[in-house]
Amino acid sequence: MGGGTRLYQTYRNMLRRCYDKNCKAYKFYGAKGINVCDEWKKDFLVFKQWAEITGYNDMLTIERVNVKDNYCPENCRWATRKEQANNTNRNRFLSYKNYSFTVSIWAEKMHIKYTTLLRYANYYGDNKAIEVVLEKYAPNHTDFIMPTELLKEDLNEKDNL
Repeated sequence: MGGGTRLYQTYRNMLRRCYDKNCKAYKFYGAKGINVCDEWKKDFLVFKQWAEITGYNDMLTIERVNVKDNYCPENCRWATRKEQANNTNRNRFLSYKNYSFTVSIWAEKMHIKYTTLLRYANYYGDNKAIEVVLEKYAPNHTDFIMPTELLKEDLNEKDNL
């Protein structure tokens, strides 16, 4: 049935997180009401078929788009570990000009260290940190991507999905 494959392990782990009270991750999933849809819960082959159709490969992990919703075809996709790390309710978001991204994404796009940006956010507050960093770093960095440019990139990428 696929018991030795990475995909099957992903499937079993998903079920354990949602239904096994002895699983360490249960408190973040099952205890919070996160479930697996009936069609997947009852049949690995249905899950496997969805996985193959949606581009599964062994380098990806299953991700719930809305972290407060269940595991089901409408709310799941395959993501890299980095992408998935940016879709968790433990992330801290910073806002600038009506846009909100995680500290990790802002730091990457602005070519500064995560810890540097986090320090600014802790000192100036989440809504002022990006503005302060722009004032301090933008004039001195030739490879700095201005937020309007990085936002255009992100919007264009989403349009192409």
